[in-house]
Amino acid sequence: MTSDRLSSWIAGLRAGGHVPMAEHRAALDEAARQAIAGVPADALPLRLPKRRVADLVRCPRLAVASAGAGPAVPSVPLVMGRLAELGAHIVVLGAIDAAVLVSPDDLLRAVESAGRALADPLAAAAERFDDTARANAADDLADRVGQLARSWVRSPARWVRCEERFDVPLATAVGGAPAVVVSGRVDVSFGAPPLLRPAGEPRGVVELKSTRLPLDPIEESAWYALLAGLVEGVAPDGTALWAPDEGGPNSVGRLAAFPVSKASIVSAASRLEDAMVVAGELAAGAKPAERPGWWCAACPDRAVCPSSEGSDDLAVPDLLELASSLDDQPDGDDDAF
Repeated sequence: MTSDRLSSWIAGLRAGGHVPMAEHRAALDEAARQAIAGVPADALPLRLPKRRVADLVRCPRLAVASAGAGPAVPSVPLVMGRLAELGAHIVVLGAIDAAVLVSPDDLLRAVESAGRALADPLAAAAERFDDTARANAADDLADRVGQLARSWVRSPARWVRCEERFDVPLATAVGGAPAVVVSGRVDVSFGAPPLLRPAGEPRGVVELKSTRLPLDPIEESAWYALLAGLVEGVAPDGTALWAPDEGGPNSVGRLAAFPVSKASIVSAASRLEDAMVVAGELAAGAKPAERPGWWCAACPDRAVCPSSEGSDDLAVPDLLELASSLDDQPDGDDDAF
């Protein structure tokens, strides 16, 4: 993890390290077929966005409880995360000059306008802020987006798009429907798809985080490489995760960037296979197992799950705070920036 700029990482990224995905795709198709054995047809396809995959691997009861908890309440941290995400996309796509960022109030108004255009309910929630909350939101937004702007400025990335979705159907169930659908959304994607990509042009993806980098950035970066590779047939050259920090007015945030290798793809595919097995067992009626850990702090069943007792003892510094912050992330594919 470094304080390097995203623009510097992109400039140094080299094409040619693509990992072919045919072998991994075939293995995951077979794992999906095995996972749905015994699953009723009306329960298919099994849908596995990133957050559900993580929950299934950590604790099956957590996965069941989180799925039944319903949409997250639009809390202030959740709303601010979405506003900052929209602001970052405006900068990345060049609608606001990253070198000369506008005032906090102007940035907030631009982000709200983008939210209205998308009919985004989280962005709309900001319109209910009182004057004090609105002023604080504008300053917070300017700090987060300003760090991203300073990290991104003069980026050589081409074919840039934001919020690119990856939907991966695996295997085929009775009736022709997919057995499993794996999905995700990445904040920033650059480089053309394989058939359109000029020789030597790198392909990469960047995930933007709300307040901090994840506990295991290698694991998360490999997940995005796996999804992109399964959709495009070839894995990207590199992945990166970026988050703001408390480095002051000239900060460029924190960057964790990784090359994509066969080993990282194998690791991500193995986690997905594990998640498919558990998802299939649960859909077939199995009782969810309980695996206590630091994630118990964010589990909707914590108050009634016997295995959660003493789970705080499993945490290391900052993990309980991080677990509680998961409640401020949207349900669905990905965390908000």
